Amino acid sequence: MHTIDDIKKFQSYGFHLVPLGEDKKPKSKRTGKNGNKGSWKWDDKENKTFLKWSDDELLRANGLCVSHEPSSIVVVDLDANDISPYANCFKPTFTIGKKVNKKLLNRALIYKVNDKHKSFSYPSSADKGQTIIELLTNTQSVIANNEKIIIRDVPPAEIDISELLLLTKTAAAFVEIERKFPKKGLNQRDKAWFRMAGAFNRDTVVPLNVQEMFGRQFAENINDVDEIDNRINKFQSQRDQLKTDRAEEVFGIKGLADFLKTNLPAMDLLKPEAKEEVKSNPLVMKGLAEFVQTEYPPIVSYLHPLVTTEQLTQVFALPGIGKSLFCMELAWKISQGMDFLDFKFNKLKFPTPPPVLYVEGEMAAATIQDRINTMVDRDTEPEDQNIYDMNNFYLSVLRDQPNQQYTSLIHEAGRERIEEAAERIFKQRGIKPIIFLDNIRCLMGNFDDKEAKEWISFMTWINKLRARDYTLWFLHHSVNTGEKASGSGMKEASLNMNIKLSRPKDEEALDLDEDTHTQIKIEFIKWREVHMGFQRPFIMSIDRRNMKWSKHPLLNKTQRYIKDQIKKGVTVEDIIKSEKPGCSKANVYKVKKLLGDDESIRQ
Repeated sequence: MHTIDDIKKFQSYGFHLVPLGEDKKPKSKRTGKNGNKGSWKWDDKENKTFLKWSDDELLRANGLCVSHEPSSIVVVDLDANDISPYANCFKPTFTIGKKVNKKLLNRALIYKVNDKHKSFSYPSSADKGQTIIELLTNTQSVIANNEKIIIRDVPPAEIDISELLLLTKTAAAFVEIERKFPKKGLNQRDKAWFRMAGAFNRDTVVPLNVQEMFGRQFAENINDVDEIDNRINKFQSQRDQLKTDRAEEVFGIKGLADFLKTNLPAMDLLKPEAKEEVKSNPLVMKGLAEFVQTEYPPIVSYLHPLVTTEQLTQVFALPGIGKSLFCMELAWKISQGMDFLDFKFNKLKFPTPPPVLYVEGEMAAATIQDRINTMVDRDTEPEDQNIYDMNNFYLSVLRDQPNQQYTSLIHEAGRERIEEAAERIFKQRGIKPIIFLDNIRCLMGNFDDKEAKEWISFMTWINKLRARDYTLWFLHHSVNTGEKASGSGMKEASLNMNIKLSRPKDEEALDLDEDTHTQIKIEFIKWREVHMGFQRPFIMSIDRRNMKWSKHPLLNKTQRYIKDQIKKGVTVEDIIKSEKPGCSKANVYKVKKLLGDDESIRQ
């Protein structure tokens, strides 16, 4: 039986507790004055309050229930015995179990959610005792009595409701398939696996990693672990085949259902949602005469010409190169209206610098804090008192989020949170913030970045932001070679700028102390606008002792020799006459052109 310590613990989890009656149902209270009249209810909708029970009332009860709505929870009810093992495929959270035939089964997974959703049940019209799985949002669930066993006693994990619904439907689909799957020894299993992998990849929205996770549990359930890697690899191979000229050979849901000689309605729940025909929003168009007279906001540089209004930019690199270091420095300089390297802040157009919203999804908050403090200390030296406003730089870090978790940007709720934050800054500052997302791999969460369709919602969203006058930079990891950004190339089609960061090659590296300096090579893989002289690759060096940045032309060893000679005052003609290897007329003049007249790159 439960104790007062149990009650206090559950309340610390945020659970709104309701006593369980002798009839094994949650108790209710009269909502009338002094409790003497009115209806029997668990909540008082008229006064928009939830009825509370004293610790003594809870202690004397036959058990405890948790009320979903006031607790901001949803419950995955694993009704069928054969769906219990699939609890392993869900995010670990507070879990209730029950012994059935002396075997402990998972029965309920309790999650914290920030978004409301209507309840879901599969099958939706099942008679009592036939339900496979439910997602309950606005009722009560028993968590303690003489039948319930707490399997995992931890605070409920936070999860995006869309992600949870997908997992719930996926579990139902695998159970449905499992019940009709060929028995071991019939030599039909390989064909069945082949068709199941094809069906999930051809006809559903289930990400590959989720397919593989459920597939492994599925194999364990049916005792098919002898060739488990071969079985699971079919999910990837079928997905890959869909990209080839043999795509038509991949079986869909119908092919799987026909082979199993059954219907698979749960699979239908996982199909992409049909796009509704938009009739109320006709295509907006203008005649050429009207179009050329329309006053659209001009594209203006914040930091000329690197950062502009209505700009979408990707920065990619291998881990540890300095993506965050570069972008955080860039964001800081813009927010304070300062120049960066040889990029000049446009004080004429922006006497008040734009705010910055920097969303950091990976780095430790303390590390970010140290980095920011170093930048602030550097730029607030007595001789350089040009800080505009430190509160013009807004930081969102992982540690400050509920349960230390962002809502994934693959879901609309996650994107809405970024958008709402940007709108709040706009209202406070009167200027739309420049948004930095660091990094996409962390902020997108559970998605397959190699699949173009996985990027569609994100790219649609950032294009919408650009059309609403926002500038957005996002950071992303590269492939193992470092030559291109990880994942599908479709995301790059809409970009104004695509920036690659890397370590300089040995022959390109500057002669600087590695213990005190970091060197980053920057290349502009795509720059939609042409800015002669700025689009050439160059090297940035950072003195980590004071976080001071310098820009250097990208030179090989011979070109650096020529540069040193020019700095010493040796004439171009004399360098050419020296006949040193590589000191041809063309090469010497190329270096001279690279150096130009800017002292900042002659250092």
